[in-house]
Amino acid sequence: MSSKKSAIPDISKRILSLSASYATDKAFLEACEISNHSFVTDLRKGRVTSPGPETLALIVRGTGCSGTWLLTGKGEMFPPEPRDNAKAAAAEPEEQYIAHFKQAMRLIENLEQRSDALTDIELPGDLPLKLSRLTTKLLEAQLEGNSD
Repeated sequence: MSSKKSAIPDISKRILSLSASYATDKAFLEACEISNHSFVTDLRKGRVTSPGPETLALIVRGTGCSGTWLLTGKGEMFPPEPRDNAKAAAAEPEEQYIAHFKQAMRLIENLEQRSDALTDIELPGDLPLKLSRLTTKLLEAQLEGNSD
């Protein structure tokens, strides 16, 4: 019984770390399609101690986080990308790919606005390397497009 009580605050902390990556609590709730507008505040104040499975599923779908990470704290916050990104991108419908890109842009913008919250979030150690690689690929693609 005591292990259940200790796991609940950890789940709340993980949800709060996800919400911190959005510009506002409202933006997080909208992304997750959670209709309880005080949910994040209730987590912070301990009024919600055990989010239900429906709410957890909405958070996983809305943020793209790993369900295993959200429930247990094990693994990475976000699932690893497929090994063959070119095949995955080709198989993904273009509008879904664009929607993912727009979501990533919103996340980056929100993180820039709330950079002070980054000190409270446990980030994967390889995040700077992955971001550097992505930046390099984007710049190379932009240069190729300008040279045509």
